[in-house]
Amino acid sequence: MNKEKRIEILRLKAKQSGKLMISFLLDGKKMELENLEFEKRFGELNDYKREKGS
Repeated sequence: MNKEKRIEILRLKAKQSGKLMISFLLDGKKMELENLEFEKRFGELNDYKREKGS
């Protein structure tokens, strides 16, 4: 049984408080977490960013 989770970043947005919120799909379920909480649970955000073009 494969226990890897599929994470797809949908959107990054900054709140007025200065906190970065991350909207993402986790195995097809839409979720939103603050940047620090996301990194505690899943690791660095940069690991999930896709390179766009060359």
